[in-house]
Amino acid sequence: MIEAYRTNNQEKVVEVNEAGNRPPEWLHITKADREEMKGIAQKYAFPLDYLTSAFDPDEVSRSENLEKSDKDRPSLLVLLYPIRIENKAELEFVTRALSIILTDKLLITASEKTPPVIEEIIRNKRQHPVRIKNHTDFVLTVSEYIAREYIQCLKEINRETSKLEANIKKSSKSDSLFKLMKLQKSIVYFDIAIETNHTIFEELRGAERYIKMEENNETLRNVSVEMNQAKKMIRQTHELLEDISDTFSSLISNNLNRTVQFLTTITIILTIPTIISSMWGMNVPVPFEKVSDGFWIMSAIILLLTGLIAYGLKKRDFF
Repeated sequence: MIEAYRTNNQEKVVEVNEAGNRPPEWLHITKADREEMKGIAQKYAFPLDYLTSAFDPDEVSRSENLEKSDKDRPSLLVLLYPIRIENKAELEFVTRALSIILTDKLLITASEKTPPVIEEIIRNKRQHPVRIKNHTDFVLTVSEYIAREYIQCLKEINRETSKLEANIKKSSKSDSLFKLMKLQKSIVYFDIAIETNHTIFEELRGAERYIKMEENNETLRNVSVEMNQAKKMIRQTHELLEDISDTFSSLISNNLNRTVQFLTTITIILTIPTIISSMWGMNVPVPFEKVSDGFWIMSAIILLLTGLIAYGLKKRDFF
C-alpha cells in the first residue's frame, strides 16, 4: 500500500493523491508488491533495495549517501525500531526495519507495518508538528523517538524480570521458563538493533547536512546519550536474565535430585519387608513356624526394622 501526504497551510499532514494536481511531499509504503516498489524506485532514481530492505526481517541498520559530496543524490537510512508481539502470556519484542529515503524534493518511508512514530506524524498527534518538507527535522524526530522507545521497552522487560525474580521459588514451571526465554530473545534483538542504530546516529552527527544547525547537533547528541543509556540497560538486563536462568536451572536440578533421592529412600525402606518375606516363604525351617502368633510376631519385627531404617534415613535428611 502506497500512501501520499503533504502539509497544508496550517502545517498539518494531509493525505493526497499521488497523481493529483498537488504533488506529494511524502510517500509511506507498507505491504507493497515488488512491481509497485520497482516503479517508485525507477521514478525517483534510487536502487530498488532501498525499499525492499524495509521488508527484510533480518535487515540491520545502515545508511548510504549521507556525505556532503552526495547530498544531491537520494540518501538512505535504515533504522531498526522495536515492536511488541501480541501475546498475552509472555512479554516479547522483536525489531523491524524502517527505511527513510531522502530525494531532492520527496521523502519516502517504507516499513512492514507503520511504526507508532510515523502513525503519530500522519495523524498530527505529536505535540510539536513535524515539518516533512524539512527532511533533516523528520529524520531527527524519528531517530529520537526510536531511541526513547527502546528505553521504554527495556523498562517493561526489567519489570517482567523483577516479577520472575520475585517468584523464583514457586515459578520453576515450564511457563516461567518460556517467559524467560522470550525475554532473553528480545534482549538479543535489542542488543543488535541498538548497536547498529548507534552507529548510524554517529554517522548522522558527522554529516554536514545534520550538523549545520545548532539545534540539530543538540538533538543528535541527546539521541546518542539515550542510545548509550539503552546499551547500558541491555547489559544490565542481560546479566539479570542470565542470573535468573542459572537459578532456574539450579532449582530444576535440585528438585530432580530430591525426587530421585526420595524414590531411592522409599525403595530402600520397602526392600526390608520384601527380603524378610522372601526368606520366610522358602521351604526351609524358619523361626516361629510352630508358634500360633508367628505371623504377627514377624510382622512386628518387620515394622520395627522398617521404622528404624526410616528413622535413620530421616536423620540423614534423605527425605
